[in-house]
Amino acid sequence: MAKTTAPLLSFGAGGAIGKTQVYASWKGIPYARKYVVPANPRSTDQTLTRSVFTILCALWKNLGADATAPFMAFATGKPLTDRNAYLKFNVKALRSGSDWTALVGSPGAAGGVPLASFSASGGSGTISTTVTAPTPPTGWTLTKVTAVARVNDDPHTSTNDTAAVASATTSPWQPSFSGLAAGSYIVTCWPVWDTGGGKLAYGASLNHTATVT
Repeated sequence: MAKTTAPLLSFGAGGAIGKTQVYASWKGIPYARKYVVPANPRSTDQTLTRSVFTILCALWKNLGADATAPFMAFATGKPLTDRNAYLKFNVKALRSGSDWTALVGSPGAAGGVPLASFSASGGSGTISTTVTAPTPPTGWTLTKVTAVARVNDDPHTSTNDTAAVASATTSPWQPSFSGLAAGSYIVTCWPVWDTGGGKLAYGASLNHTATVT
């Protein structure tokens, strides 16, 4: 792929020419590439990637601001979107597994420090959490701990595109969930730090399973 300046002696171009070249733009950068007929491989690896990709795309749409914020922060200044970052980490984490235990709730961003420890336990329609916050770096303040709880089914066959999101904004920093259906859940949790001047950093997420009755 090559960047272009005034392609075809013009100031813009788009589309294919004679099934030999394709002109387009990506993030505002014009480029040209060879025309190719898209392949549709059906190898085991491709199938695993596609099935996980599909459910992750559906889930992303329903997560909400608290759950997508770490990926937005991670993507800032990089040539990818927050959704791209979410898929980048989670397709890799989930494609070879049969459940969601490796789900990445936060990849960590802006040097955020992760929780010292995290655990989750289920009850009747509920999940409670226990969080140990680390000592913050000098000048940093812990402002929020966010958790996502999701049914721990098989991501390759799941049609469940929802998850519960909860945040705690005061000590003891323990997000909790209610109104959940019975079943096995994966809970992923991370801290949000104010590093000064309102700038936020996100710790990498820690995971724990819980059974809701």
